Amino acid sequence: MLSNSRVTKLGDLLRGGYDDASTLTELEEYRSEFIPSYNYVVRVLQEKLYLSVTGRFKSTLSIIEKLRRSSSRLAQIQDIAGCRVVVASTMEQRRVTDSLRQWFLDIRIVDRTIDSSHGYRAIHVLVKHGGRTVEVQIRTMIQNFWASISEKMADIHGQEVKYGGGPPDLQEHLLFLAESFEVAERANEDYAKATVRFNSARKAAVPNSVWKALREEKADAKKRFDTSMRQVSRLLSSDKLRGI
Repeated sequence: MLSNSRVTKLGDLLRGGYDDASTLTELEEYRSEFIPSYNYVVRVLQEKLYLSVTGRFKSTLSIIEKLRRSSSRLAQIQDIAGCRVVVASTMEQRRVTDSLRQWFLDIRIVDRTIDSSHGYRAIHVLVKHGGRTVEVQIRTMIQNFWASISEKMADIHGQEVKYGGGPPDLQEHLLFLAESFEVAERANEDYAKATVRFNSARKAAVPNSVWKALREEKADAKKRFDTSMRQVSRLLSSDKLRGI
């Protein structure tokens, strides 16, 4: 395993433009050191938590671009080895995050659902195992859908779209879309909870006034959800997203 000092020196060389065969070979060697940790994390996700997982390793080109785009040292790049879990709702997202705390001792949670990155929302769990860090991205289906749109726009208009750059009108539209998705997702979960409370009340001997209040709560939640989805549909149909 490369020492920390050697990894730092390697990163400095790559950032400075020294990407000859020798440094690229050493970078590939460094990437390979993440394989055992990655395999262990994925095995826990699949065999212990029964989750469907997709994974990837950051390419050498992407690593070099990230080094040159930011001031991060090579050892600070935390998504060299990563995998993704897509779940149905934010409630499930939090449940999976809590489960990972039980299976891994050395983890750090980066909650981008609270502080989004240029519209991107997800929870990232950084798991350290065997001396290397594996990033586990936990997204809801809606969060994953928005991310796929952003990726497609980045393929068309340039990778800077994912980092707040690219055409200003497109960036503004993606942010509006991300906000609308978030509102719709919350409204959908509010509606689901209201429906559960309403159905439970119908089966129980509750006063008529309580049942009526729950019925109105459900109707209001459904109205908010429908309104939010109309906004999402309007934004998705925009010419600004041509090509997705």
